[in-house]
Amino acid sequence: MANLIATLGGDNHFVARLNYLHEIPHLLYIVDEQAFQVVYVYHYAGRAGLSAQRIHTYMPSQFNNTVLGIPGNDDSGAMGSFMALSMIGITPIQAKMSISSRRRSSRR
Repeated sequence: MANLIATLGGDNHFVARLNYLHEIPHLLYIVDEQAFQVVYVYHYAGRAGLSAQRIHTYMPSQFNNTVLGIPGNDDSGAMGSFMALSMIGITPIQAKMSISSRRRSSRR
């Protein structure tokens, strides 16, 4: 991932391209398993907060308690797992797990 970020011009350009992917309508279909990882790759550019922001956008709009609340086919639990893990702040990233939670105070 570091090589990809460098090839794309560094962290800021990488984040800008990710933002474009998420913000242009119909470019990313978040309710398909292939798109799940794209939400979390902001972590590699040091912008984990943007992953959380995207999750907080997608959860109520695509995953909710309506008839269409789990879009697509929840084959083998992929949709439900993505939703549950994202809602509790566990963001699976290839080769490592990251837990996104509120920033802890440095005071003890």
